[in-house]
Amino acid sequence: MACKKDDGNNNPPTGTDLPTYQDSRSFKSKLNDSDQIGRTYNYVEVLDDQPNKSGYTIRNQQYKLLQLDNGQQRFYELLNDPYEQTNLMMGTLSSTEETALQALVNELAK
Repeated sequence: MACKKDDGNNNPPTGTDLPTYQDSRSFKSKLNDSDQIGRTYNYVEVLDDQPNKSGYTIRNQQYKLLQLDNGQQRFYELLNDPYEQTNLMMGTLSSTEETALQALVNELAK
């Protein structure tokens, strides 16, 4: 059997079998299937050496809370402010916004 050479970019030669952990699977059906149940909350952690850039975010379909390691919080209403230009924490929250903020905080506490 002829030996195939590496292409110089650490890619396996064409035609070789890949280990299971390298063999990808399409998730197209997850994006197109209306029967799929989505997540209620999404959580992201950002690590950085600077506390004003490091922290975590939790969001649902309408609201997003950022909690930075320096103690600063940012809270956005995503339907009307998708580019996150208005930090709701800088003003007085409506009762709806307070309820949404508390729901995000409670979810984090679980």
